Amino acid sequence: MDDERTNQNASKLQGAGGQASAATPWSPLMRDFVSDWSPLHEASIHGRLLSLKKLIEQGNDVNLVTADQVSPLHEACLGGHAACASVLLKHGAQVDGVTVDWHTPLFNTCVSGSVACLNLLLEHGASLHPPCDLASPIHEAAKRGHVQCVELLASRGVNIDHNIKHLGTPLYVACENQQVNCARKLLESGASVNSGKGLESPLHTAARNCSVELVKLLMDFGADVWVKNAENKRPVELVPPGCPVGQLFLQREDFVSDWSPLHEASIHGRLLSLKKLIEQGNDVNLVTADQVSPLHEACLGGHAACASVLLKHGAQVDGVTVDWHTPLFNTCVSGSVACLNLLLEHGASLHSPCDLASPIHEAAKRGHVQCVELLASRGVNIDHNIKHLGTPLYVACENQQVNCARKLLESGASVNSGKGLESPLHTAARNCSVELVKLLMDFGADVWVKNAENKRPVELVPPGCPVGQLFLQREGPLSLMQLCRLCIRRCFGYKQHQKITGLLLPDELKHFLLHI
Repeated sequence: MDDERTNQNASKLQGAGGQASAATPWSPLMRDFVSDWSPLHEASIHGRLLSLKKLIEQGNDVNLVTADQVSPLHEACLGGHAACASVLLKHGAQVDGVTVDWHTPLFNTCVSGSVACLNLLLEHGASLHPPCDLASPIHEAAKRGHVQCVELLASRGVNIDHNIKHLGTPLYVACENQQVNCARKLLESGASVNSGKGLESPLHTAARNCSVELVKLLMDFGADVWVKNAENKRPVELVPPGCPVGQLFLQREDFVSDWSPLHEASIHGRLLSLKKLIEQGNDVNLVTADQVSPLHEACLGGHAACASVLLKHGAQVDGVTVDWHTPLFNTCVSGSVACLNLLLEHGASLHSPCDLASPIHEAAKRGHVQCVELLASRGVNIDHNIKHLGTPLYVACENQQVNCARKLLESGASVNSGKGLESPLHTAARNCSVELVKLLMDFGADVWVKNAENKRPVELVPPGCPVGQLFLQREGPLSLMQLCRLCIRRCFGYKQHQKITGLLLPDELKHFLLHI
């Protein structure tokens, strides 16, 4: 429970003061904090019942709050100490007190998962409705796998389909965090099986996470296997290669394949068969019902020799499927540089016909560094910001593709452009990626920028993650050397790596400018 305490207070205290101002023995992030905690708060968070009673007897106010409006009752519930919470409530503690982060004692109880505290608060009239969507008890309980809390809240009439824009429904949150028992309890309580986050259904996230148990559960409750998300993809299309979840979808769907032998030869790289089929008069531009051509399949399989034969015989280089996939996009899925060069030589368009299938984003997501480098060198907009994806750099950081992120930054990508108000540094901090956080900071990432939840990157660092130390080391102003490097790189704009390499400077200086 000390870990929860650390995480929440580190977040609050940094958010309120604009800097890391917290220091208690258990968190390096809070080292310089001058605590406004009272002995009453201390006793409550650690469940020291006798000390708490004695402090109250001495006249300490049970509703004394910190600068962040945190009361002793908040702390008792966060620690899961029902006996302490009971004493505080008995002496007049406010049951619905709200912190600056919109946390109520009920929300904190759903963090700790204490059913005893939850029952106690409800008995004392705690509101089931959060004062703000930034701190929803039912979503927090679902996220953390506290099944009994979910069950109790559902039985008391909480809206189990409450759809919060940045979170989705409680069922979506449970599936996203692979909390199978919570998902089952929500479905048994009547939650809508297809309501998720925007166009993303719970089945989409379960398929992406390769969770056989969750996918089966959702299907058993009638999940729609044909529903498409914002990227125009069905759940089955998000299943990772080799994941057994794919078999579940095959069992539930009646696939009638309209593939031709030409498609079959192309996807598997059977060059001799392909040549023979073409000689027999088969049309190289024959498409399936989904407008998939043999060239799409050759590129998806990364078979440059097959792609070359198809192009030689008139295959359309920019054919588009019903999902807006071009051969170039499919090449960025497979990561075949040979196919990519071939398509570009044949005049393939660098500009995707629709933001639902952006080649540069796909390459960044999958870690295909050479594809990213080649596209950047050909003039693709490396800061192309797609609403549902963000920038290529954000996508690379979200998927922890360090080499792709480095290549994009070296090519001149904006280090602070992400997805909405979320910067690449936010997602790197959340993922506890030391290498990415260091890389982004070296390229001048803003450590003070706030996301839609009003949080700085440091406030998203998981408890115990070494990334916290990096933020502590970088809290002061940048050095003059670092400022000069950033300024010089900014002047060169895109393709800055090549431009700096060509400068008439000592190698040592060039290496510094290039982060080598």
